[in-house]
Amino acid sequence: MNSRSTLGLLVFVALSHSACKESRQPNEQSPDKARQNRVETPNLMDDSRPVLVAEKVFFPGNKTTAMGASPKGRYEAVFEDDGEAGYFYGLDSNSKKNPIVDALHIYNAKDVTDGDRESIAQIVWSSDGLKVGLFINDYPHAVFDFERKRGYSRTNFPPPTGEFSKEGHGWSADAEKFFE
Repeated sequence: MNSRSTLGLLVFVALSHSACKESRQPNEQSPDKARQNRVETPNLMDDSRPVLVAEKVFFPGNKTTAMGASPKGRYEAVFEDDGEAGYFYGLDSNSKKNPIVDALHIYNAKDVTDGDRESIAQIVWSSDGLKVGLFINDYPHAVFDFERKRGYSRTNFPPPTGEFSKEGHGWSADAEKFFE
């Protein structure tokens, strides 16, 4: 991830948290655009099933963002394609410093073999609201387990920093079990 992309996401996160109180119309350049891609979670949900909170149709390599908050807590997840790469971010809205607790690389746009085809990104939360997965075209690419402070990515990149994912970002079949 380049520094421009990181800065852009930090600005996006900061603005999206403060923009909740604003009543402006979202537009193509606004961080509020991600809010259009949220799927509202019903108050009463089946506690045994995963919950789809965001779905976005996109073309890999074209800038897009999708955000989905946990239906039961303070955590959020953001999928971003900055035009060069796709990343999945785990956020803790209670964090006083940086709300981004971890970032997982999903793909480099130039390496996506079917990048000219429409794709569907889905952000799905586990029934306990502590685990979130990024599915692209129904395939799990990344998972955050906020309870264990661990991120799983098929690319096992980038190397972990900070308190989250100290043991790495390597994929585990156990990560998929959260969503069965």
